[in-house]
Amino acid sequence: TAALGVVAGLPPDLRASVVAVEAQSPVDLSFRLKNGATVVWGDSTRADDKAVAWRAIITRRGTLYNVSSPDYPSYR
Repeated sequence: TAALGVVAGLPPDLRASVVAVEAQSPVDLSFRLKNGATVVWGDSTRADDKAVAWRAIITRRGTLYNVSSPDYPSYR
């Protein structure tokens, strides 16, 4: 349920890049993207901040982007 709510709330440009959603638990959500990368979302809180962080780091070359703590996004 948490995963569906998060996906439905994603901005259209970000949602369009998602091909799969993985939810180990309501606080461990992640997205697999069309380019094969993964975005670690975490829980459903601070969705707007996480979307901003995602946009900021997705331009970096990497395969794993973590926006679960949007104040400190990371990638590798």
